[in-house]
Amino acid sequence: MRPCLLLLITCLSFALLATAANADRPGGQSSQKIFSFVGVTDATTNGDAGGYFGLARMCEAEFGPAARACTYAEAVDTVSPPVFASEAWVSHKGSGDISTRSTFDCGGWRRKTGGGTSQEDAVTILPDGRSSGEDCNVPLPVACCAWVEIPN
Repeated sequence: MRPCLLLLITCLSFALLATAANADRPGGQSSQKIFSFVGVTDATTNGDAGGYFGLARMCEAEFGPAARACTYAEAVDTVSPPVFASEAWVSHKGSGDISTRSTFDCGGWRRKTGGGTSQEDAVTILPDGRSSGEDCNVPLPVACCAWVEIPN
């Protein structure tokens, strides 16, 4: 009997803590944060965006301090993707290996030339969710991701 009573008291304690933690939310609902594709920038850039941080700063300026450029996988894995009208740059972060970091990302977002090589092209996302690629000399908006709160 004592183990069952102890289990019941423990469960009730967790339930009360969860209720107290959500008391300040409308309706007492709980929520969670997920990383999602939130939109594309109004501003455009060619492949010379000032590096990966340049892309992040463009997203931060339009979507807040927690935003940065999405990878293609992050964008297409978003549950409710935003509607957007044109092709947009996506981040193509390599494994950290210097030999892969400049592959299809405009030389680390520091080149604005086009020419068909892996350092003169970059990965993009199309409005229907397909991936594509573009020469680094083309100005495009940036696909941005950020932490968003969703109800449980």
